[in-house]
Amino acid sequence: MKVNLLIIGAGRSGTTSLCEHLKHHPEICFSTMKEIPFFSIDEIYQRGYNYYHSFFKHPEKPVIASSDTYLLIDRKAPERIKQYNPEMKIIIIMREPVERAYSSYIYAINNGHQKKEISFKESLLHENENINQKDIVTQNNLAHFYSGLYYHHIKYWMKFFPEKNFLLLKTTDLKNKPTETLSKISSFLGISDFKNIEEIHINKASGVKSMFLHRFFIDRNNSIRKFFGFITPVFIKKIVFNSGIIEKINQLNAKKTNYTKLSEEDKEMVTPYFAEDLENLKKEFHITF
Repeated sequence: MKVNLLIIGAGRSGTTSLCEHLKHHPEICFSTMKEIPFFSIDEIYQRGYNYYHSFFKHPEKPVIASSDTYLLIDRKAPERIKQYNPEMKIIIIMREPVERAYSSYIYAINNGHQKKEISFKESLLHENENINQKDIVTQNNLAHFYSGLYYHHIKYWMKFFPEKNFLLLKTTDLKNKPTETLSKISSFLGISDFKNIEEIHINKASGVKSMFLHRFFIDRNNSIRKFFGFITPVFIKKIVFNSGIIEKINQLNAKKTNYTKLSEEDKEMVTPYFAEDLENLKKEFHITF
């Protein structure tokens, strides 16, 4: 078997909703875990293809799919994926970049990644430092603005895969025009149309009930998690991850939280960061927000 479809981001742009739609299509085998950071995290990549393939229960289906929102900004992963499957199809879903950056910032605070004392505007001052983090997880959690440089990342990926292998979507289109957007996906994949389309809204701003549980199951830099990860055999990890228990615990541990909406002042302050990238995105790919 070969995985032949990846959703690579952008994070906080509706990837969970997109994945839910894909999971319900009879011709798509979606991974038992929504996101498998196989190509993006060295320690997991070293476990090999058999480990990766263990997360797919129906490999006889024409489309075998998974997602990993670390991938969009990862610079090692495209070469790894090309070696694995040079025919890989790739979906990128994009949200208006300032809104996406603010959503990423709020998510990082609610989940203990970002210090509450650092304001949204101040986080931009730390952006270069966060971009240069060697750890892709930390980079993803803290570089709120960099992930929204869509043109920059798309062009890097197109060094490894031809443009025909990509489908570029917008979050607003999936939300407001689901039938039309899903039709584009079925055409792109060469499968039948999606049936019984229902509106799906997931991943609204949320925090966690227990930060300890969250860090144990989510934070890869957590010392306790690292210890148990070191002593736990890989086959046990596969059983646990495939059982869906971790995702279930994370769902039960989530709680709704209120947050201050993005102010016009902050929006105006950070908008220039994206200006050139948005202009290039419009010129070459005819995408506007």
